[in-house]
Amino acid sequence: MKLILSIIVFCLHSILFSQQIEEINRILKIDSLKLHENEIRIYKKYATSTGLEMFRLYNVKDDYWKSELYQTKAGTIDNVTKIRIVKEKFNSLSNLELISFKILDTDILYLPDFDKISYKL
Repeated sequence: MKLILSIIVFCLHSILFSQQIEEINRILKIDSLKLHENEIRIYKKYATSTGLEMFRLYNVKDDYWKSELYQTKAGTIDNVTKIRIVKEKFNSLSNLELISFKILDTDILYLPDFDKISYKL
């Protein structure tokens, strides 16, 4: 009985408090984006503000990659809060070192094993 109750509590906790990627995609208005075969998405949500970011890196052709950065910017004018979505496309003219530092700033080198986080999916 205690085991069954523990399993139920664990399942409810993982369902209720897991990350909702669909909700983040809806806020960024990218829920209709086509997923590529080779694609990396890095989500960043600020807990203390309304900020939300998604970095997207995908393979278009052999050895040709594209990257995009989606950000939300909130502003209040006359007690009305408006959220606008800014999409930045990076190209070879962008500072690629800055982009790589932004990726490293997400602690991507210290990701846990997939088995340890698979319950969140």
